[in-house]
Amino acid sequence: MVERVWRGLNVAGWMGFILTEKLKGLKAHLKTWHKEEYGGGDERLSVLIEDIKDLDIRGELVGLAPQEVNLRK
Repeated sequence: MVERVWRGLNVAGWMGFILTEKLKGLKAHLKTWHKEEYGGGDERLSVLIEDIKDLDIRGELVGLAPQEVNLRK
């Protein structure tokens, strides 16, 4: 997919300009593809933040079970 998009971007100018513009075009295409393929990241991020807040509050109030505690250091 990347190669197809890269070859399809026709830009004229000096090499540095061509590279910059092709990278911009590829970035835009990848953003669109990612949103279509994996959905809105903002929504998932909001859910994760809420889950973390809930665990934090519960941990302060009643404590967490060992399986809920991340032991990474």
